[in-house]
Amino acid sequence: MESELAWRQQACLLAALPRLSAGASITAIALELGYDSPSAFSTMFRKALGQPPSAFVGSSHGYRPRRPSSPRT
Repeated sequence: MESELAWRQQACLLAALPRLSAGASITAIALELGYDSPSAFSTMFRKALGQPPSAFVGSSHGYRPRRPSSPRT
């Protein structure tokens, strides 16, 4: 059961990081991901990454998805 929880948290983090970097609100992200409250989401986020989600909101130093490389010809 613990591995299922860890998988869900990782999936939520991967979904949240690009949204946070784009400036989405923590409340909106938390509710979209099924958390009961923004504080529950923030607690999980802080435990997993060592800093609160507010550190990533609109941050140019936050998550940046890799762009697919162009095929070489």
